[in-house]
Formats: sequence, structure tokens, C-alpha cells
Amino acid sequence: MFRFRQLIGERVKIAFEEEKVIQGKIIFVGNDFIEVVANVKKEKHKHEFKKREKRKHEFKKREKHKHEFKKKVFLVQFDQIKWVERLDIFC
Repeated sequence: MFRFRQLIGERVKIAFEEEKVIQGKIIFVGNDFIEVVANVKKEKHKHEFKKREKRKHEFKKREKHKHEFKKKVFLVQFDQIKWVERLDIFC
């Protein structure tokens, strides 16, 4: 728990027991869990595809960077964590 508190605000990569890996930022450390904010690709609905096909040539450059990801908060228990790696590198 003490080590996780040192990582608050840092970008990390976390592996779970069920072979899942997420990258995100630790924002809170509780007694038996941590909160991690991660960017997740947004799911596109059918009506969004139709709209984009019509206006594809107008917003091509702007569309690439906007709205591709959304932030998602994960609550991870200490028991589920296999390992944690810090992604920020010191110079």
C-alpha cells in the first residue's frame, strides 16, 4: 500500500491475474484497492458511421484526433494485481 501511494499521479502499466494489462494513471489508493484512469477506445454506433460517411471529406483531419478515446476509471483490488510497472522514465 505504501508503494502505491508513492505512485499517485504517475503513469503505470498494471497486469492482472487473468492476464489483462491496462495502462493508466493512479489517482487514488485506498486500504485494499487503487483507482486507475485509463484511455479506452470509444465504441462507434451505426448512426455515427452513416454521418461520417456523408461528411468524410469535410472533417477528415479533425476527426482523426477528436473523440477517439474516452477516459474510464478502474477500481482494482490489491489481490488481483500481478505486477506494476512505472511508465515515466527519469532523465
